[in-house]
Amino acid sequence: MKKMFVLASIALVGVACSKSDDNGGGNSGDNNPVTPTTVPAVYPTEKRGNDQNYTQTTYTLENNKVKTIVRETYQNGVKDATATRTTNVTYTDKKYPTVVEETYNGSFTNKTEYTYNEKNQITEMKNTREGSTQVVKFEYNAEGKVSKAIHPTYQITYEYPNATTVVEKNSSTPNSTITYTIVNGNVTKFLQESKDDIGTVRFTNTQEYEYNTAVKNPDASFERRILDPSYFYNYSPYDANYSKNVYTKRTDSYNDNGHTNSRTYTYTYEANDKGYPTKKTEIFEGGNTVTTYTY
Repeated sequence: MKKMFVLASIALVGVACSKSDDNGGGNSGDNNPVTPTTVPAVYPTEKRGNDQNYTQTTYTLENNKVKTIVRETYQNGVKDATATRTTNVTYTDKKYPTVVEETYNGSFTNKTEYTYNEKNQITEMKNTREGSTQVVKFEYNAEGKVSKAIHPTYQITYEYPNATTVVEKNSSTPNSTITYTIVNGNVTKFLQESKDDIGTVRFTNTQEYEYNTAVKNPDASFERRILDPSYFYNYSPYDANYSKNVYTKRTDSYNDNGHTNSRTYTYTYEANDKGYPTKKTEIFEGGNTVTTYTY
């Protein structure tokens, strides 16, 4: 989910992965509510695109922990070796990864390091990219929910006024808020509002979601999320893309000082007997995009 407030808007080795992490990762998200639900981690091979032009992401596990992730790009059926991204994962005797390091075209490095407390909650993450290092620290409330993300020059706070609502505020944009509505582990609404100095709402960005609760989201687990090196830049705790189930419809609406616009995306799924999708088709104006999952 794109947001104005997000930092600028993971058997044997050789098995490409397909199974849940039942030894420590099977309860991904417990005591660490960076996502709105607790779900097991699964790592299917993903292929996005058509038969000739597509990207493929493959996970390799060792002792039920992801060791490497390889994302390959194919053009006209031929692999573009210069576009391959390889991610190496280190656990260092922790339940969750401690270092996630990505190389691109054999050289470019994007590394994120995680520090945890005794409840396996992230207390600090440090990202090093192209020689520049950034750090974000987290605090949690008495219920174990993330309450604050502290950046060097600003902080983001999370408030929980009721059981289905989360309010996100950024100290660098005090006149703006993001409100999430979460029902049964699924983000059903994202509302971003910006006000002028006298309190009048001048801009709204609304995203509403409908779900198929019979189909599980393979991207939902906390552990799977933090295996993505870009997680540092998109760590929002409440993102519909990581909800418990898959959404079948997304409606985006904008209102900028009375100028409105809206767009709708629809999604269809085929699922296996365990309730995980084997095929997703995203339908939008002008075409569609297909993603297949092999477990």
